Amino acid sequence: MWAWKVTPDLAELVGSGAVGVDPTRDNAPRSRVEYRLMEGGRIPADDSSMDVVWICLVLMCITDERALRRSIAEIDRVLRPDGLVFLVENTESRENLRHLSYRSVEEYQSLFTFAKLEHAGDYHDLGERISILTGRKHRGL
Repeated sequence: MWAWKVTPDLAELVGSGAVGVDPTRDNAPRSRVEYRLMEGGRIPADDSSMDVVWICLVLMCITDERALRRSIAEIDRVLRPDGLVFLVENTESRENLRHLSYRSVEEYQSLFTFAKLEHAGDYHDLGERISILTGRKHRGL
């Protein structure tokens, strides 16, 4: 899907390695980039092993609410305490489609109970509002 397109740029931006997770195997090797195949809804990473989780226009494609909550629980599982969530999602106020769920900024903020997501801004693409939310995972007690 998109991991093979953006992961090399993310690795370059942070000057470090990056792991792209995708449900497809169609990824060419690149320096500082490792691709992992996501199967069965599980992110192929150890607990608390990721410093940053970047999600771009993925969650809107999960229309089943239980599957959405499981996906967010997986993000929580792999993100280390104080790790950064960077979420980019379509938050246009419109009726859901069979294969797309439009959620508000507030809905995404309430779904990510493990991190306080701040609304960093918006941009418009093809006439629809795309919102950027960021936050750090709460430290363990």
